[in-house]
Amino acid sequence: MHRKTINNMKKIVFSSLILLVMLSLISCEQDQVTRSKSYQYTVFKEHWNYTDYTDPDGRPYASNFFYATLNVPELSQDIADKGLVQVYRVIDDVQHLLPMVRHMEELTDTANMVYNFYTETINFCYGTGWIEIDLTQSDFFYEDHITYTPDAMLFRVVLTR
Repeated sequence: MHRKTINNMKKIVFSSLILLVMLSLISCEQDQVTRSKSYQYTVFKEHWNYTDYTDPDGRPYASNFFYATLNVPELSQDIADKGLVQVYRVIDDVQHLLPMVRHMEELTDTANMVYNFYTETINFCYGTGWIEIDLTQSDFFYEDHITYTPDAMLFRVVLTR
């Protein structure tokens, strides 16, 4: 055979192999269909719980936090194991991906313009059928004011599989 013909045949075989590899990669990607669904939940003031952990003398531990559990039946074991769970806090139609850390101020004495400054952290954990929203404030305001409970908050949950 002529040398040019052999080189052309090599190019055709090599190109065919590359094409087969690319087609197999494309078909693998097509097998994994991604679907996302979005849900909204409001945690009302009365839904917040407090851990209220104390030492043997009754003093509160620094690790106390507020939490609320969302019932999310759409969060399957398959999504928990192989999918993606994203939670956003929605404030004035703006979404903030959790975990979310904000530095806050509260006017405590209007006559003397005294402010209480603190940091608020909102995070989450989840399992099959539920998501727990955790809220911690840096100054643990609750220990000083037992009647304090966080206000209602809107959350958006995105489940992807």
